[in-house]
Amino acid sequence: MVDDLASASYFLAYFSAVSQTISVKPGNAKVGDQVTVGIRPEHLRLNDSRAIKLTGYAYVLERLGSESYLHVKRDHINDIVTVRTEGHTAIEKGESIEVGIVAENCHVFDADGEAYQRE
Repeated sequence: MVDDLASASYFLAYFSAVSQTISVKPGNAKVGDQVTVGIRPEHLRLNDSRAIKLTGYAYVLERLGSESYLHVKRDHINDIVTVRTEGHTAIEKGESIEVGIVAENCHVFDADGEAYQRE
């Protein structure tokens, strides 16, 4: 949800006591409009101290040689977050992990799927 007309910080603050702001040009946005925050698997980090943390467990682990994809399931949310990591990760299926999100790597989309421009 758009909290003000200069940023969309609601989503990131929801997951953690820490909040980060994603500054975007509001375009035609109005306060209260629903937004989607997206991040690519290669921008999610394990063990990043400056990031907002998502906790979950390794639901599926795809070892693809030079890289691995961790599909992380969260207990209280039905979404699966995909993280790209090094190929020989020590993480095993079922293991609890923390995934870090940094606002500068996020993208914000309106209800029609159109991306808001960065400031």
